[in-house]
Amino acid sequence: MQPPNFFREIKSSQFTPDDVLYGDQWNLPNIGMPNAWTTSRGNGIRIAIMDVATNLNHPDLAPNIVPGFDPTGQPIGFDTHGTQVAGVAGARGNNTIGIAGVAFEASIIPVRMGFTPFPNSNILGTTDAWVIECFNRCRDQNQLNADIINCSFSLGSPSSAVTNAINSAVSNGRNGRGCVVCAATGNNNLNSVSYPANLPSVIGVGATDQNGHRAPFSNWGNGINISAPGMNILTTNPPNGYIFENGTSLASPAVAGVAALLLTIIPNASPSTILSRMTSSAARTGGYNYQNGWSPQLGAGRVNAASVISSALSYFRIQGQSYLCSGQQTYFIPDANNVTWSAGTGITISPNTGVATSQVSNDGFISTIFASINTGFLTINESRNIIIGAYHNEFFANGYASSGWFSWASMYMPLFFSYNVSDLSNRIQFGYAPMIGRTTGNPWQTGQPIWPVGGVSGIQIISQPQGWTNVQILGDEIRFSNGDPEGLLEVRLFTSCGSTTVILSIRRQ
Repeated sequence: MQPPNFFREIKSSQFTPDDVLYGDQWNLPNIGMPNAWTTSRGNGIRIAIMDVATNLNHPDLAPNIVPGFDPTGQPIGFDTHGTQVAGVAGARGNNTIGIAGVAFEASIIPVRMGFTPFPNSNILGTTDAWVIECFNRCRDQNQLNADIINCSFSLGSPSSAVTNAINSAVSNGRNGRGCVVCAATGNNNLNSVSYPANLPSVIGVGATDQNGHRAPFSNWGNGINISAPGMNILTTNPPNGYIFENGTSLASPAVAGVAALLLTIIPNASPSTILSRMTSSAARTGGYNYQNGWSPQLGAGRVNAASVISSALSYFRIQGQSYLCSGQQTYFIPDANNVTWSAGTGITISPNTGVATSQVSNDGFISTIFASINTGFLTINESRNIIIGAYHNEFFANGYASSGWFSWASMYMPLFFSYNVSDLSNRIQFGYAPMIGRTTGNPWQTGQPIWPVGGVSGIQIISQPQGWTNVQILGDEIRFSNGDPEGLLEVRLFTSCGSTTVILSIRRQ
């Protein structure tokens, strides 16, 4: 019997926007945006740009601008800084003009917390009352209702009243899920992170150069959580142009943009969960000494959008039995509330509950369970191969004596795809001991593939030439090996759907 031949849809792993200046935005491929954009571009997420002012009519910002807030009562003055910050986070992408922001389909909320009275000035005029009111407005659902608040500024000495307002936004914003607050560490090349970036509730963002090193101006030390490109960054500039700029002010909105993409996938995640996912997947660049995943120069490292989005998607794996016999099985995805189920040939499944029934009584085959998850912002499609009824194909894997790894001789892997060792608590692993003629005391060579134990009711091992077969039990893992890498190890798995066996023959290539 020939193994089933599946049609495979091959999707592009990258998305390149058509913005005419995108080729000058080295910082976006540097943090994996083309890969991340294949999943999300931030649609539906609201990013507050809390700054001195943002040009509302810039052609690359206006499509994403939504009504904001200005408590100052001051004339607009000079809106250069806020316009540049907004461009990094959310300049409209794939619109044939200018540049692309990190979250180029997100909404940008201009929140004016102060003013700059002179052009090209570092002077920021503000009051605690203005800042507090801005955070309160961002927090409240019936006001600005921001998902993310970017703060590319330093407020100097800490204020308990301002800190309380920030903490309230982080705890109570997003209808109780909490606003994600990102802030720049500062541009003084000091071992001292600026306020409010140094608050435990805030994501403190430093700047990197093109090579992943700390930018020479970027403040560092306690309080820095993560970093992003902040040198030679092309961004929007008033009234309708573009400019290359430097600063942690441009690094912070990049992290805010990545957080926006992440929230479209896991919209109920808390700010601490968003931070944890970004730091655990960050690129440990610069050659620094990362202790427990953190260095004083870059925090967890440079943000990696491709990695953090991939990690978030892996959360939506279909759970349930690997075999579907004559009865029913329920399939589910943890914490996913809006799932629509469907299935391939031989399976009927309830679209709402995930309860599946086999339509095969004897001879079986591989079919597929499909899940369409609506997060409220985008749709994620997952699938899982399921064995229905008895299965009796024979498969061969080619073993390499030098490495102890196995690759499939056929174009697809039998039963299911290969899992990482950490994914399942129960598994069977096949391989061989590397030293010819010796099994006892032989160091184990890791083998491929790995199968879940579920659905296997019996195991038979045949070793050729005849000799000792090593059966090693390590925790929940059972390993079989032939002491002779020149020989052949045949393992028969008896399925729970009948007496027919699945035969795996491992041999050296």
